[in-house]
Amino acid sequence: MSICGIDFGTSNSAISVKSGKGFELIELEQGNKTTPSALYYPFDGGEMLLGHAAIDEYVTYGEGRLLRGLKSLLGSATYDLQTRAGRKIIKFDEAIGHLVSYLKNSAQTVTGNDIESVVLGRPVQFVGSGEAINETALARLTLVAQEAGFKHIEFQYEPIAAALSYENTIEKEQIVLVVDIGGGTSDFSVIRCRPNADKSLDRKDDVLANWGVRIGGTNLDVQLNLISVMGLLGYESKLKSDFGNVITEVPPSLFIDLATWHKIIFAYEPKNVRLAEDLLRQSLDKPLLKRLLEVMQERLAHQICATVEAAKIELSNTDEKTLDLGFIETGLNSTVTRQAFETSVETLMDRILQALNEVTNAANISANQIDTIMLTGGASNTPVLIKTVSDVFPNANLVKHRSMDAVAQGLGIHAGRVFG
Repeated sequence: MSICGIDFGTSNSAISVKSGKGFELIELEQGNKTTPSALYYPFDGGEMLLGHAAIDEYVTYGEGRLLRGLKSLLGSATYDLQTRAGRKIIKFDEAIGHLVSYLKNSAQTVTGNDIESVVLGRPVQFVGSGEAINETALARLTLVAQEAGFKHIEFQYEPIAAALSYENTIEKEQIVLVVDIGGGTSDFSVIRCRPNADKSLDRKDDVLANWGVRIGGTNLDVQLNLISVMGLLGYESKLKSDFGNVITEVPPSLFIDLATWHKIIFAYEPKNVRLAEDLLRQSLDKPLLKRLLEVMQERLAHQICATVEAAKIELSNTDEKTLDLGFIETGLNSTVTRQAFETSVETLMDRILQALNEVTNAANISANQIDTIMLTGGASNTPVLIKTVSDVFPNANLVKHRSMDAVAQGLGIHAGRVFG
């Protein structure tokens, strides 16, 4: 019987299995060890695609339904809803099951063995509000794993898994703050890491505190989207009331949904198209609202989000970025600065700062007692986030350890201890 660790992420996913060098990630499509948590269902009933292939097919042809950010639905009431791709009805639990099964089958192909035991990563706080959300999300993810064929299922906090991966690289004991910035959540753990700790299954005394906030890379993308693209579609533009001359601002909810990966499919619903038509009729800047309606009718929001996400990554290395929006309208583009982006996420950084203070208080230690800050997760390279963390712990050593796959490797290490 083989065992594995699965990092099913909001933005990207990965799976680790045991090899001669310990637990390592397997290669997925196109030779990558991580894959986008994305599915594409063609309207014509053709073959479902996953990962990079799903995104490429949607961007190139667009004749189908693209689903991303499904992990954010695990604790949500919308999890029980469904969407349509041509004549095919797609349930969200089935879509998540397709992703988990794909990872499992890929690992079985590489190892040549059936895999029945898995440690799944989980955030400290799932997207939602309240402990009931966490319980619901875990129950749903357990059922998905069972239906994928796993018989033995355990969970581990994602930041703790990342620490287990980092621990293999150190030579002396350290108090480590793991800062795991995922697509939908940010998790923080204070952990005592030490060499040769892999011989200990019970590490509860080494885990000093966990904390989580429902902020991730997707939230940063949304803010960048709003300031760089959605204004070109009428965001924050003005309306004139049908009754009298009352001037109001366009309601923001539709634009926020169009800028959020897992909400886009709901923004395309007929009631929202009718809303966009009403806004166009009342608009004082009709060309912008006409462009909004065309984006919805042509289902271009996923491509907008992908363009914005790429721009966010580039702003880590440059002070200014021009977004090519020619797929919306010939010659259309938008230029955004890193400073404008960082200003737009100040409120989010304040919540990150509060979480850092909460986790150190919960661990009953001071900022000066943190030896190392380990940054991991897809959004962990964002300069404004790095600065926010570094300012709180100026004396700590900042380490970037396997930002895209530390969690998956650590989950495998934990699987080896639990099931080995």
